Amino acid sequence: MPLAAFQFDFGCCNPYIAGLLAWQGLRKGGRGVHKVLFLQLGAVALVTAIAGMWVGAVGAASAAVGGGAYVLPNLVFVLRLKIATASGRASAATFFAGEFFKVAATIGILALAQRYFDVHWLSLLVGLFAALKANLFAFLLKT
Repeated sequence: MPLAAFQFDFGCCNPYIAGLLAWQGLRKGGRGVHKVLFLQLGAVALVTAIAGMWVGAVGAASAAVGGGAYVLPNLVFVLRLKIATASGRASAATFFAGEFFKVAATIGILALAQRYFDVHWLSLLVGLFAALKANLFAFLLKT
């Protein structure tokens, strides 16, 4: 039996693998990357609205900060890769440097939010989780 019969798509489970798949998608035209970003924004907006109804303004702001802590660095990562791909300088090093930036920026934004704002932790974590797992829905939607 060929090895290809046993290959699975792990991109839906791991955000780093999904990022690598997005990088490959940028090299082929980049439409899937935009879909993932819009799904992340939509998921964060939905969670923010639900947290606002359930907890109030603090919950809505916390969910928005939690989701934004991942969506904003991801947006910068995609734009940086798009520029590198267009200029022909895209490489694995560019990808991993961008991933490092994403993780560091996410941790930094969450640390700053905790330090300077009164956050509702459950809403913040649910907003972050919604942004992280929005790529699951990208694979379900057909373009």
